[in-house]
Order: sequence, then structure tokens, then C-alpha cells
Amino acid sequence: MNFSSIGAVLAMTLSCSAVAGCTGIPLHIAAIEEMRQVRASPSALEAARLAPDAYAQAEKERAYAEQARESGDLVAASLHAQHAIASYARAFIIAREAEATLEAADAEKTLSEATLRSQALEESLRKLDSEADELEVRVRAVRNRLLPAPSGATTKEREAARAVAAQSLAASAHLLCGAAYLVTPTSVGEAHARLSSLDERLVSSQGRGLVDDAARARASCLDALTHARREKGEEPGSADALLAELSAAKGWDPSPDERGVVVVIHDAFGPDALLAPRTVDRLTELGHIAAAHPGLGIQVVVHDATVRPPSEHRDGARADAVAHALVAAGVAAERIQKMLPGAKLPLLDPGDKTASSRNERVEIAFIH
Repeated sequence: MNFSSIGAVLAMTLSCSAVAGCTGIPLHIAAIEEMRQVRASPSALEAARLAPDAYAQAEKERAYAEQARESGDLVAASLHAQHAIASYARAFIIAREAEATLEAADAEKTLSEATLRSQALEESLRKLDSEADELEVRVRAVRNRLLPAPSGATTKEREAARAVAAQSLAASAHLLCGAAYLVTPTSVGEAHARLSSLDERLVSSQGRGLVDDAARARASCLDALTHARREKGEEPGSADALLAELSAAKGWDPSPDERGVVVVIHDAFGPDALLAPRTVDRLTELGHIAAAHPGLGIQVVVHDATVRPPSEHRDGARADAVAHALVAAGVAAERIQKMLPGAKLPLLDPGDKTASSRNERVEIAFIH
């Protein structure tokens, strides 16, 4: 038997392959067909691009297989076809490794670019913080320049009016500093010290000659409130949302002021410090609204129509009653601050006999 007949017998004997199965298809035909299918796959295109050397070796084996088949050397054709398939597989692996390397490089580049952007943003934030601090200093300077010019000598009547104005400005300052404390307790140190000193002088001099200091104390408390809001990072639109909600409810007539959103209740009390029944219902409704806005502090301000002696604690008892009603409606007690300005902040001229019912009121301020 010559070598060609041996090869023919071997080819016929090894007629089962991974592609063709035991179907009677000669092994060299099955191997070459499988080789061609592998070469036509999308992975082969990627291998040609990313692993050209390994792909070229596979192409050489493919060419040998094709030549051997044409020359009738079926064993060599089958062997070269199998070598070509293995070489293509190796090229595929190398291509996947190359692709992974490229992806890793792209990821590192993206990370590096993101790090650079982050550093640039941090530097911008530092510059903005520095500019904000500088602007704050300028605003304070402008505000101080806009304060009333020092008051000169005047008549006794005008001096008495200035004394009343000083008391009102000091009371307003207390409300603003109290609001700042509700927002950020650490924000009112300097302003509170100035206000305490002013209070001592107001008691000793009944407010005469202190209207300018009272105006500055009020400006200092307003500045503390502004700083507290910036330090806390106020949620945009929170006060507007509450104002819209209260406006949509019946009978509240809310209004914005420097502290936040304010509602006023007149004729809130019955005898002594007892809440009128309708006031309890209104405070319950207001408490439910307040409970839905847990980020806002609540300032309960009891205004009187007449000056009360220091020994009388009616206003304090009234403030306690209002706070208790809000807590019963679901408001956390630590959110509530009680303020007692007495008769220092009237809405109408106290000399008007009809003004008493308007000046005596409860103010609920939602501090933001």
C-alpha cells in the first residue's frame, strides 16, 4: 500500500469531527469547513485588527490547508486546518486581552480626567467661598453706611419718641436673633452680646439716646440670621412652598417677613391665659401643617396691648398654652421658641382706644 492510499484510508477512518459529527463527512472536509467558518466570524475581524501577528500565523496555516487539499494531501489538509483553527483561537484570546488593555487604558484616562475636573471644581469652590466672604464684609460695610445717621439733640417730645423707637427696635432685634438661633444656634454669639448690652442700657435709661445703638443691634441680628441660613444650607423653595400651602388654606392670610413666613391670630384667648375654643382648632390645623415641614423652626410671639408689670406672667402662660397646642398637634417641642415682646411692637397707635384688639395678638413665625 503506497502513502497516498494510506492517507486515503486514514482520512476515511477519521471521519468524525467536532463540526460534522459522525455523519460520514471526510475529516479534512469537515476541518476545512470549520476553519472557514472560524475565519468568517466577527471575532476573526477583531483578531485581524488587534492581534495581527497571531492572525497572520493562522492565515498561513489556512493557506497550507487549502494548498494541501488542492494537491490531494488530505491528511496534511486536515492537520493544517486544525492548526489554523487553533491559531485563530489563539489570535482571538490575544485580541480579547488587547481589547481589555485598551478598555483599561480608556478607564484610567476617564478617571484621570474626572479627577482633574473634580480638582478644578474644588478650586472653584474655594475661590467662590473666598469671594463670598469678601462680599459679606462689603455688605456689612454697606449696611453700616445705610444705618441712620447719629441722632443729634432734639426736643423732649422727639427724644421720647426715639426712646419708644429704641424699645421697638430692640424687641425686633430679639425676634431676629431668636430666629437665627433656631436656624443655627452657634450663629448669634456676637449679635446676642451686643443685644444684651443694649438691653441693660435700655433699662437704666428708658431708651433715651439709644435709638442708634438699637438700630445697629437689629442690623447685627439680621446679619446673624443671614449667616445662619448660609451656614445651614437652606433648602431652596421651602419657605415659598409653605407660603403657598398656607395661602391655599382658608383664613390664614400668611405674610413673609425677614424671619420667614408669619401668620397672626387675633382674639386667641379667653379669660386669663386660656385658649379660646376656635383658637385650639386653628392651632391644631396649623400644627398639622408645621409637622409636614420639619426643617423649619417655629417662633411663638405673644404681643400685648398694654405694658404689664414685671410680676405678671400672663403673656408667658399664653405662650405656653399656644406651644402646648402645637405640640399636641404633632410639632416637636424642640422646634418651638417662645418670645414675649410685650407691648413694644404694636400694629396700631396704642393711644387709640380701638387699637387694643389689634395690638393684642399671637404671631406664629415659621423660621427658614
